[in-house]
Amino acid sequence: MVDSTPQTLRPNLPETLRILRLDPIHTPSPDFSPLPIPYTVTELPNPPPKGDELMTYLKPAHVLISTRFFLTSTILSQLPNLKHIAILAIGTDHVDIAYCKEHGISVSNVPAASNEAVSEHGLTLYMALRRNVVGMHERTREGKEWKEKGSLSEHFYGGLMTGFKGEVVGIVGGGELGNRVADLCRALGMTVQFSERKGVPETETRPDYASFTTVMKISTVLFLSLPLTPTTENMIAAAELSIMRPDTLIINIARGGIVNEEDLVDALKQGKIAGAATDVYVEEPAGENNTLVKAARDSELRDSGRLILSPHVAWYGISSVEKLRRVVTENIKGWCEGAGGNVVG
Repeated sequence: MVDSTPQTLRPNLPETLRILRLDPIHTPSPDFSPLPIPYTVTELPNPPPKGDELMTYLKPAHVLISTRFFLTSTILSQLPNLKHIAILAIGTDHVDIAYCKEHGISVSNVPAASNEAVSEHGLTLYMALRRNVVGMHERTREGKEWKEKGSLSEHFYGGLMTGFKGEVVGIVGGGELGNRVADLCRALGMTVQFSERKGVPETETRPDYASFTTVMKISTVLFLSLPLTPTTENMIAAAELSIMRPDTLIINIARGGIVNEEDLVDALKQGKIAGAATDVYVEEPAGENNTLVKAARDSELRDSGRLILSPHVAWYGISSVEKLRRVVTENIKGWCEGAGGNVVG
């Protein structure tokens, strides 16, 4: 169905807009009926084809819709019909934005689509770590130790829980997601401290922020809620982990690659920090050879429950999916009408 309301359209639109969904496994397709011109929608099979077969899907498309499908310059350079990429997500690190900008391909995303769901998932991971839910589950399921000893309380790593009011929450990433995490933590009685950007001198720290190094040192819980960029890649590695408190928990709800995975595993095994939980990985989907996945299978970390993994699903929730689907259609409609709509870059 095409909206019959008179529209001002951008010049040189095709008679029929060919839309290709690259990774439809993540959400149901948006409702494209508000688009002002005729359109067709094709979905890439799952798992996606490769090589020439993949290109038979990609090359005809005027609009690509991607949630996490990587669109590199190598791929994009082979797509003569491509006009617009609609990212059905917040993050844009899987699309070569610089190439698109240079070659006149517009890109849109859905800002703040899932802050509510992601922040709540982050708090869930924190609570599961601090109360050692996974470790206690494993030991209880095994069915012997509790029966023999009469208690499993010795496996609360770090001893007695401080409770919410004893937590000092450091937040790296002061955008909408970071502020949502801060609101939830404050509501639970935690002390919250935002981190200044890494490398900013202490004398230039913004009001209500503490230096990056200070936040690394004082936090009992560290939430990461910032994008992956060349500046933030490996932002937290061996040097940063070495100055953290031994009762610190790291919660990564941002992007894989911000924390060096090898150094994180070493810090956990050496007891430099109490625990870590992540929803994101250097390479996704993370397979059996991923550093964190391998570490989580290791008996030391598996049985202790000090490393918790989830498969990049923090964003998933009713309100998030509804907003993603609605705004993607609005973005494509806005592009057709020459009005932009959450344009990236």
